[in-house]
Amino acid sequence: MIITLLTIYALFGADIKLWAFNASVDPIFDVIHLIVFGTFTLEILISLIAVPNYCGSFFFYLDIISTMSLLLDLSFVDD
Repeated sequence: MIITLLTIYALFGADIKLWAFNASVDPIFDVIHLIVFGTFTLEILISLIAVPNYCGSFFFYLDIISTMSLLLDLSFVDD
């Protein structure tokens, strides 16, 4: 349930920030993005331990690329 909500935020959070807020709230969204990034990174690490043949699989690379793409939504990376 929580991962689902974090995934929805990862998909739409940056767009909502641009649409509804000004630049003064960027640090708040940056913290939220870093929390989501950390959670997804932890999920990858747990999957490496718990899921057989996860490392090197299609889903492994998909998770890595999608998690790394969250870094592009940070305001200090975007500037």
